[in-house]
Amino acid sequence: MKFSIGDKVVLKRTGEEGRVVAYINKQMVEVEVNGTSFPVYLDEVDHPYLKWFTEKKPKTTTKDNKFPEQLPVEKAKQRPVRLAKGVYLSFIPTFKPNEMEDIVDQLKIHLLNELPQTVHFNYEVKLLQKTLFKLEGKLHGFGNVYLHTIDFGDMNDQPRFHWQLDDLEHPEMKSEEGIVRIRPDKLFRQVSDMLENNEPSFSYQLIPEFMRRKNWTYPR
Repeated sequence: MKFSIGDKVVLKRTGEEGRVVAYINKQMVEVEVNGTSFPVYLDEVDHPYLKWFTEKKPKTTTKDNKFPEQLPVEKAKQRPVRLAKGVYLSFIPTFKPNEMEDIVDQLKIHLLNELPQTVHFNYEVKLLQKTLFKLEGKLHGFGNVYLHTIDFGDMNDQPRFHWQLDDLEHPEMKSEEGIVRIRPDKLFRQVSDMLENNEPSFSYQLIPEFMRRKNWTYPR
């Protein structure tokens, strides 16, 4: 089934509606639902028109009703498979068509928070001593934020992805920071393994959890 950028779609598993924001490859698109973007397989989405026509409209209430209308019970939604707890930098390759086969064109980079608490992040990527992109903000528990896109060819120069994280809900936890740097040969293996396993992305765990500051005492 063909979709175009901007088309409205419905997720078959949950019934949620969103729109197509990017093509990842021949089998996957990136869909935005309620401000959150994530990759899905083409066979997991559908055009919403049939759903619109077949949905039953709620009955209107009248003054003659003797009993209040019963609220519908929300169906349990299947929870997507998540990574192990921690905070991750995630890379989603996008492809451009080629005469022989599709080749990687760009990498979409997201920050994933697989911890229950809200974190504050500082992020900056530098290439050849120049800042390509920087962002500071908050990320709620089990949320993700799209950071930016980088050309796949720029990865040959091994850009440095600088990060700093703070646990906003527990001041006794110390700040964590570091740098992610990917060698070209390792990046090639990761993309190859991702395609072989039919996965949409590969990720780097920045921290598994926050650590308590040494000699911390609660303020009186």
